[in-house]
Amino acid sequence: EHTVYATRRNNPTTNNKQQQQQITSNMCRKNNTKTHPIFLLSGKACGASPPPLKSTLITVFMVNIPLLLVMETIGRFVMKQVQNQNIHEIFDDETNRHILARHLFVDAFCCLTCFCLGWSNRTFTVSILKEFWYKNKSFFPPEGAESRALSYDGRSFYLCMFFFSYQIKNLHDSFSWNDGPEYLFHHCLSLCVGGMAMYPTYNIPYAEFYFGLSELSTAIVCLLANFDDAHGVKGLGDAFPITKVVIGVIFAVLFITARCIIWPIISYYYTRDAIAVLREDNPEIKKRSLVIKIFVFCLVGLSALQIGWLGIIFYVAVEEFQKLGF
Repeated sequence: EHTVYATRRNNPTTNNKQQQQQITSNMCRKNNTKTHPIFLLSGKACGASPPPLKSTLITVFMVNIPLLLVMETIGRFVMKQVQNQNIHEIFDDETNRHILARHLFVDAFCCLTCFCLGWSNRTFTVSILKEFWYKNKSFFPPEGAESRALSYDGRSFYLCMFFFSYQIKNLHDSFSWNDGPEYLFHHCLSLCVGGMAMYPTYNIPYAEFYFGLSELSTAIVCLLANFDDAHGVKGLGDAFPITKVVIGVIFAVLFITARCIIWPIISYYYTRDAIAVLREDNPEIKKRSLVIKIFVFCLVGLSALQIGWLGIIFYVAVEEFQKLGF
């Protein structure tokens, strides 16, 4: 300690940087001494530092995934009651009811939950948008990239954990229902990104947008998926054409807002932070260099996909309105 102090005193130009590195190093080591409950049932339970991997896995496989199985069971029961109301013969088919239960009570439920978790912790995202709108760097200073990269937020961690749990169930369902290799790839990629955000913990505050707020449009697309003849209930769109169009319009508006307007703004600052921290000499950053590069690569790929999806949205929208005689 005396040697370090002397070095800092004799080299005032590096004093602040060394102190910052020491602080971030200590912050990352807090996980070894901080106590957490076995079941992480809230952001508060996730504490002020990353919880042990054991607690996370126990919560994922003994709480979150069983919850989703219960939700699916409830969904199947509800759809059975819908059949009993004789609303439409399409509900008489058990497979159709199970598809609806999956999309409504698992997929849409999880996406809405992620959105609510992100919304309740939206301060970080709001600060980025304020910086972009008002052009005032005091809201989101570039020199804070390193501290943001190594910072920790319990509510963001809890969001990542729930998102991770949902992707495990999603991967299982896509395999069981034979959704196709593109869906399996997407869910595997989401699992990797969600897992690496938690461990070794990198830029976790950004999770409130990428795993949270942006999932509102995904929740609506889960409703819309029921009307798809390939991955939903065949004939449902013909049985309820107006409902399909209304949901489609809501989805298009939310997708354009969240994925085509806000997404590029957040992604710009995320990439700016990543480039900045990769230039740092902080050993904690160097440990995460591969994770940082993987995240940026995934972000660029997903951003490019958004452009393609936007084109598909307009194409399908024109087709549906033509079917209705517009």
